[in-house]
Amino acid sequence: MSGVRIHEELRKEGLKISYPSVARYVESIKGKSNVCVRFHMEAGEEAQVDFGYVGLLPKKDGKKGKA
Repeated sequence: MSGVRIHEELRKEGLKISYPSVARYVESIKGKSNVCVRFHMEAGEEAQVDFGYVGLLPKKDGKKGKA
């Protein structure tokens, strides 16, 4: 999510914050691996899929396929 979009969402929630403040914060956390983005959706409103790769597994025909 871009800094502009984050700023828009914060303003929509009623927080009075300047874009430069948001931009400085975003810059300070860029590249950190422990950053977590939370999705605030109602149950059943959105589905998510993880297209990760975990290796090869045997298929019914005996060949191996991506899992």
